[in-house]
Amino acid sequence: MNKKVYILLIILYKLSLEVLYAGNLCKIYNYLGVILDYNAYKMSISWIIFFLLIIVILGFEKDKFWFTVMQILFIFVIIPSLSLYGLKNIPTIHFMYNIVFWLIFVIYGKFFSNIRFTKKTKDTIGKSNVNINLIFGLFAISMITVLIASYLYGDFRVMIDFNDIYKYRLELREINMPVYFRYMLPFIGTIFLPICMMEFLERKKYVFLGLTLLIGLMLFSINGMKTWLLVYALVFVIYKITSKKYNSYSITNWILMGFIILSIVGYIISMYFNNNIISGSIHRMTILVQEISYYFIDFFYDKDPLLLRGSILRHILSYPYSMSVEFQIGGLYMGNFASRANNGLLGDAYANFKILGILIYPFMYSLIFKILQSILRNYNYKTNYFITFILIWNSMNSSFFTWLLTGGVIVVCLIYHFNYIMLRKNENNI
Repeated sequence: MNKKVYILLIILYKLSLEVLYAGNLCKIYNYLGVILDYNAYKMSISWIIFFLLIIVILGFEKDKFWFTVMQILFIFVIIPSLSLYGLKNIPTIHFMYNIVFWLIFVIYGKFFSNIRFTKKTKDTIGKSNVNINLIFGLFAISMITVLIASYLYGDFRVMIDFNDIYKYRLELREINMPVYFRYMLPFIGTIFLPICMMEFLERKKYVFLGLTLLIGLMLFSINGMKTWLLVYALVFVIYKITSKKYNSYSITNWILMGFIILSIVGYIISMYFNNNIISGSIHRMTILVQEISYYFIDFFYDKDPLLLRGSILRHILSYPYSMSVEFQIGGLYMGNFASRANNGLLGDAYANFKILGILIYPFMYSLIFKILQSILRNYNYKTNYFITFILIWNSMNSSFFTWLLTGGVIVVCLIYHFNYIMLRKNENNI
């Protein structure tokens, strides 16, 4: 029954995104390059591939971890990229790069999902087994760092209004921030605070939860990263839908129903009340990132690749462009050279190695997820789902190597591996 409901909801989800884009988003965000150039033939192709991918992804249902990975990517990355092919009349060669990238990822994912661990772990729905002292340590580091950063760069402001965030972003770019803050603030915003929120919710420590939210608002007031606020909101959603003994289909169905309802409500509120916060949030969480992926492919289609000169090799090799590519794409495709078009996954792969990146990067991502699975197999499903979701979310907006470092992959692996070592040590001492 859950599988049939899932298939129905995933179809309605794709439809709701397309209706929201065509009837609403292309009007309110036209100045950002969100245009409607509908092509019925390409839309038909996108739907055929969509149904084929449903069949492929259902083949992962026996492995809960990989099924979760595929479901999250399908909802937030693959489906929006399919819809854009028909909605924006994306060049077919660009679309084919997208399909090849995800087809290779699925093949590697299937390969890794068939590699079984020698020690089978119990699939537990029980309480978190993360050491609370470790959580308090993350909380203390986050609080002290954000308070100091707020004093130095944010005047201790706590901002909820979005009107001035771009002004604060520009001011922050002109500051020569120490290395500690450049690396720690992303760790805190995208990893430490979400982990603390989830664990404080699990343990009903609502005072610390409130303080963690306050720290998150102070951090947002420094750099104006709206996506981090979305992550904090999603923590509560994930906690709620994973708190009961639901299976993978049930959790995904709740997410899909939520997005379908929000798409309808957002459309109505935007059209009749001139408020775009819901529509804008859905656009930011799903469609925008995939639009930027296609922008990256279009930009680099007839240009030299970066060859990592914009990331890990930037201090060794000279940058090939006079201006950061992210800002160039923001200006050329989104009408604002002060807007940074961050991108990961497909866009990052093509920007750095072009076709070779399309072939190599899916293996690197699938390998990282396999390593993550080997670490998280000692934790309950809630922790697995939450961490997997957060890391996939971060991968959508970061280059691969940035994702490993400031995107939290290495930090998460260290935190949960270290916690498991402490658990084993405590068990041996009993």
